[in-house]
Amino acid sequence: MIKQHPAKDSDWCVLQSFNDAISASVCEFVLKEAGIPFNTLNQQDSSYLAFGQIHVQVYKKDLEEARKVLISQHE
Repeated sequence: MIKQHPAKDSDWCVLQSFNDAISASVCEFVLKEAGIPFNTLNQQDSSYLAFGQIHVQVYKKDLEEARKVLISQHE
C-alpha cells in the first residue's frame, strides 16, 4: 500500500524501515492518528517477501515529531 502526498521527492526522508508489512502498518496507523503525513515505499520482492524492505517516509520538517510519537507508543 503506498500513501501518496503531493511533494517533491527531496521533501521526504525515511523515518523507519521494516521487514514485514504488519510492523509498517502499525507505524502508519500511529502516524495517521497523530495527523502526520507519510508515504510508504514497499520495496519487497512480490514473490519472496523475505527480500527488500518497506520504508515509511515523512516530510523532513515532521521527522522529529514523528520520532517522538513513535517513541511515546513504546513507553
